[in-house]
Amino acid sequence: MCQGFLVKLSAQGAEVRIDLSQADNYIPPVLSNIKINLLNHSEDPEDCYAKVLEISEVEGGFYIHFTFHPPSVRAKLEQIFNSLEA
Repeated sequence: MCQGFLVKLSAQGAEVRIDLSQADNYIPPVLSNIKINLLNHSEDPEDCYAKVLEISEVEGGFYIHFTFHPPSVRAKLEQIFNSLEA
């Protein structure tokens, strides 16, 4: 388990970056299923799930496709995504 950040967001996926020193230099392999716990300081954290599609050229980065997220997480991600399109 390690802390990471969504650095790019699309309607169906994202680019994730993690601190390799926290993750013992571990990047999940391509096609791995991962659980992501999205922290929101005003609410309880919620889990979503994704599949690793590709390793990024940026150290600690990889691309994911969301496979499941609760409606509240979906709404929040759509809100962020739509604000980026404007």
